[in-house]
Amino acid sequence: MASGSLTGLLRNAAGRAAGLAGGLLILLGLSGEIGCTLTNAGGVQVLHLDLAAPRFVPLVLEMVGWDLLVFGLAWFFLMRIPATPAGSRGRAALSLILSLSLWRVVAGRAWALATDTPGPTVATASGILAWWVYAALVAVVKEPIAQTLLEEDERQDSPLLSVFAWHHRKDGVFSLLGALGLTLVWFGMPAAVADDLQNLVKIGLLGTAAMRIGHRCLSRLTVPDGSLDHPPSPPVRAARVPLPPEDPAEFRNGDTTKNRGNACS
Repeated sequence: MASGSLTGLLRNAAGRAAGLAGGLLILLGLSGEIGCTLTNAGGVQVLHLDLAAPRFVPLVLEMVGWDLLVFGLAWFFLMRIPATPAGSRGRAALSLILSLSLWRVVAGRAWALATDTPGPTVATASGILAWWVYAALVAVVKEPIAQTLLEEDERQDSPLLSVFAWHHRKDGVFSLLGALGLTLVWFGMPAAVADDLQNLVKIGLLGTAAMRIGHRCLSRLTVPDGSLDHPPSPPVRAARVPLPPEDPAEFRNGDTTKNRGNACS
């Protein structure tokens, strides 16, 4: 597997995620959540950004921040790992390190579940609709990115692609779960129950994916030296030795002993 194709996939995914973040920030500005004002300070025009109701801007900025951090680390180290069979051990180590970003989310959800940390609340139907619009936009962009990376992972067998796939998939899935939880609370479910259900689902989905990725990485890191450069040859099957043809006349006369003896000699 060439590192160029791998970095190209990651660069394309990062570009699409950046486009999503930019579009979301523009929509939030049009909706009034982000306000811009110009003030004159000593003859200098200063632009101020104001958050009227900071609901989605922190989520978008956090999403962009982690996208940039994970992609930047992968890009930096992939440029230094040779695209050779032996280099797959280095890529496995890099994948294991970057999978910690998934475990960070799992640990955060487990902490929220243990401490009963309340999730976001919405008091109006328009607020719930806004959450659904936000979640749908994130899922529509992020899930195709995850599908593309997982399909390439099946072809290239690279755990790093799986790390990035779940890094993007969690954004879409968790946004939809958040919108669903707020809707259930709107219809009468206790907020604590809705938050606990969301956290359990998030821990189960992302924890299972992170464990599978970790197992794949460790299996590559524990391969004996030299096995990556010289893969084992396929087993050779023993050739079958054909038996000599049988004489039909001997079977007609009832004499099969001679035939068996000749076959075994």
